[in-house]
Amino acid sequence: MESGLNDGIVLPIVLVFLGAAEESFADGSIGSLLSFIGKEVVIAAVVGFAVGWLGGRVLLLSHRQGWISPLWLQIGALSLAAAAYGLAVPLGGSGFIAAWVTGLVLGNTTRGKLEDFTGFAETLGSALTMTSFLLFGAVLLRPAIDNITWTIVLYSLLSLTLIRILPVGISLVGSRLSRQSIFFLGWFGPRGLATIILAGIIIEESTLPGTELIVTVAMTTVAFSVYLHGMTAWYGSESYADWTEANESQAVSESEDVRESDVKVPVRFRTPGLRTHETSQSGSASQRPTEEDSEVDRE
Repeated sequence: MESGLNDGIVLPIVLVFLGAAEESFADGSIGSLLSFIGKEVVIAAVVGFAVGWLGGRVLLLSHRQGWISPLWLQIGALSLAAAAYGLAVPLGGSGFIAAWVTGLVLGNTTRGKLEDFTGFAETLGSALTMTSFLLFGAVLLRPAIDNITWTIVLYSLLSLTLIRILPVGISLVGSRLSRQSIFFLGWFGPRGLATIILAGIIIEESTLPGTELIVTVAMTTVAFSVYLHGMTAWYGSESYADWTEANESQAVSESEDVRESDVKVPVRFRTPGLRTHETSQSGSASQRPTEEDSEVDRE
């Protein structure tokens, strides 16, 4: 399943099942499997927590003393993630998990004490994401096309539909979200990048038989995701916006269940420049875009 923004949660699960699969083929013991899990996950978590907490404290102190400019605060945040990765891997931990935990702890350590300093990291992340998809199409997709079969195509389509949407629906039981919202989350959740990364981990760290088949299935699924989600993104988002605007009371009810905050959050349900809504726990209000809003939309 696509992990989306929850890479740090899903990756340990992938590593555990990967280790279990390798041990089953190697007739390994439960003890060796637990040792593998401990090295990969626990070490990474400890390193990530230490780097995130200590690094956050250093950045806060440097900011208070005037030792660091806003630009270098942004560089520092990115450097801490790289440092966590570099420390965890030689110790036998997962660099990805360490970097993820570092970001989580750093955010909690500096929340409300520093202005947003993640802009550079987010911009760089977006650029690297686009580069990853470029390399995916240029390097990884061709071997998958050569090995593709109708059963792989069928499973890939199931991954994007039933196998993806059903767990999302189960996880949202009791949330009081509408069927439209659940289906929207289930269909537009996959992004593809995490699948590429996880497939790379299997290639690099695994000795499993059938690795070529696993990678072929993963790359085929990502290819279908790029095309199908790309082609339906505009129509799907506009249709969901139409439904939301026609059922504002339902949208507010869902908002109250999801956000435990009385702060009004502007939500653009439509194409920029058409309409702006504000929803809160107490109700909803709509207003026409101001001249300043229209200028921002045009930019």
